[in-house]
Amino acid sequence: MDINRLYRRLGIEEPADIDLEVIAHYLGLSIKTERLCACEARIIGLGDRGIITVSKNAHPLRRRFSIAHEIGHWAYHRGKALMCRAVDIGEGREISRHREQVADAFAGRLLLPDFMLKEYSNFPKLTFKQIEKVSTEFNVSRPATARRLVESGDFPCFLLAYGRNGWKWFARSPMIPDHWFPQREIDPQSGVFDAVFAGKESSYPSKIGADAFFDRRGAERFEVLEESVCVGPGDVLTLVTIIDRKMLEEVEVGRR
Repeated sequence: MDINRLYRRLGIEEPADIDLEVIAHYLGLSIKTERLCACEARIIGLGDRGIITVSKNAHPLRRRFSIAHEIGHWAYHRGKALMCRAVDIGEGREISRHREQVADAFAGRLLLPDFMLKEYSNFPKLTFKQIEKVSTEFNVSRPATARRLVESGDFPCFLLAYGRNGWKWFARSPMIPDHWFPQREIDPQSGVFDAVFAGKESSYPSKIGADAFFDRRGAERFEVLEESVCVGPGDVLTLVTIIDRKMLEEVEVGRR
């Protein structure tokens, strides 16, 4: 589905215009909010009509992402029975099922469409302060906004979601070569450690050796910017920004 074309047809030009009920109705869908036990959202349909049901107990921003996720299923997986649990609907979760990945990616583009995102993310570097501004403007959660901005390819960043046992999922800018893969463990010298175990957030991005995040030969030669914020008890989002252009080269440096 071409989201930019859809929005032109509906006259959607600003973030405040993104009304998911209007979009769903245009696509032949109605939305209901009910108490759900086995799943967080579901979609059923027949022919060109369908019904999206979302959990009334979910946070409003979570429900909004879930609706966009189910519209993604309608666009790509129509005719298949789908019930989405909380762990299936991303906002950045690391998931293996292809259908859910497709629906998550669609939801990100629907809520933060390319043609608007360029205008509202015209800043020199990505920080959580900037992410919060975009999140508020588009009425989208901070994790989903951060992931969308990182994966847009405009900033040389990693986004990592940490718990006490290390990262749970991560996203990277397409400009960063695949051989820079983050180590799962938390480095005690990093701001992640203070955020996860003491609830102490970063007040601004700070420099740290790249080997705090990457277990690769030669990583100690580079520095990166790190910024961590708490999103729940023991749950942290960390933004790692590449500041040395040599790290963006495709040359493989090898593992330790």
